[in-house]
Amino acid sequence: MLLLFGLIFFVARTSLLDGYAKLEKDKTLIQLNSATKLLNLQSEQVVATTRDNAHWDDMYAFMAKPNAAFLESSYNDTNYVKHKSKCYFLW
Repeated sequence: MLLLFGLIFFVARTSLLDGYAKLEKDKTLIQLNSATKLLNLQSEQVVATTRDNAHWDDMYAFMAKPNAAFLESSYNDTNYVKHKSKCYFLW
């Protein structure tokens, strides 16, 4: 009888531990996927913000060392139409 109880105990213990290990693994994967999605979303937001403000780096470099290439690339009709909604003039 003691041998039977011992056998049942070890079988139940092994199956329960395996089940809990699988549940813990699944829960961890769900949390990791959630964290990855959140980081990707925040990364996309940072990229969008830096893309909108990236032209200021070129402007600062131009102010430090003027060159004609900046003027030709930045002040043309295509860029004006592209950024028309972002241009503000003080009259």
